Amino acid sequence: MKMAHGSASSTSGPAWGLAFGLIITAIGVALLCRGVFSFTDTADESLGVAALLVGVFMSAYAGREILRATRRK
Repeated sequence: MKMAHGSASSTSGPAWGLAFGLIITAIGVALLCRGVFSFTDTADESLGVAALLVGVFMSAYAGREILRATRRK
């Protein structure tokens, strides 16, 4: 019998979301800096802004879910 469903905590999903958001934010900052300081005309700047927005929103939402889950207990 599988017992994997009983060992997972309720904050493991938002914790992975927070880690994903922070990684995507760092990638967005790197792409944005590369696009700003690059002399060639590339799409790195717009990709950097998009990745930065996705990362920030994902981190904010995951952090909110973590705080909400700890308040419910």
